[in-house]
Amino acid sequence: MICPACGNEFSDEMPICPYCQTPVAENLTEAWEDYDYDSFYSVDTRQLRKNHKIVFLIVLLFVLALTLLALFFQLQKPSLATQIRRADATELAAICMEYPEETAKDTYTQTLLNAIADLQQTYTMHNDQESEVLESLQKMAATKNVMVRERACDVVSEMESDRLLQEINRVRTQRQKRILTSDDTLKETALLLADTYQESPDTYEAEAPHIVKDNMTDSADQVYHVMLMHCNTYDDAITQYNEEKKEISVNFLTTQDYTRIGIASIYDPTAKQFAFILLLLP
Repeated sequence: MICPACGNEFSDEMPICPYCQTPVAENLTEAWEDYDYDSFYSVDTRQLRKNHKIVFLIVLLFVLALTLLALFFQLQKPSLATQIRRADATELAAICMEYPEETAKDTYTQTLLNAIADLQQTYTMHNDQESEVLESLQKMAATKNVMVRERACDVVSEMESDRLLQEINRVRTQRQKRILTSDDTLKETALLLADTYQESPDTYEAEAPHIVKDNMTDSADQVYHVMLMHCNTYDDAITQYNEEKKEISVNFLTTQDYTRIGIASIYDPTAKQFAFILLLLP
């Protein structure tokens, strides 16, 4: 028989559906008196209840197994402090990127500063790894640890300023022009200009000539100042300069007149952009 209510199939001898308890016999009272009551519960209904219990136990065991598995993997993963203690400089950079808030704790500051020093040394000794080092330092600049972030930004700025000077001299060499040499006084003045721009960008243009004059004194009138803004890399700075050079009185890539240079850059970790400041002297 097929139950008209739930559609399940069961024995014709049963007076009610064992699945949904819907009466199917015309005279239910007589049907119950004639039917083997124990057989009804011992065969179909008990089996059904048994099946329900088995399904419930299987589901319960599955959920329990998933919970235990998740707990196992959680226990296997080392704590952040352990990860930081075991990590090399490159791995620490990834940790700073993943946990910017957590790495802001003072307990991690010295470890992260040491990692920055290691990356800086790697750049100095292995120029072929400069892109990887720069990427790691930019990741470390993502931390909310102010001291670490500022140090990472400073090193990134120094690296990119150095790479810009190398690129300028590469272009000048190709064009058979005199190599520009780094000048400490010019560099110091460029750094002051960079600090001024960071502190008060709105008044920078008005303050810049006074800073140059105060620091360069007798040479101030000979200083040529270039500022290249919103560049992702030193290559972009060169490209931007080439595109705008028609508006600038002197092209430092081709002229023979300038021999000394000071470069400073500002790195914005939020925008991931640089601003380069160049000062030149004959």
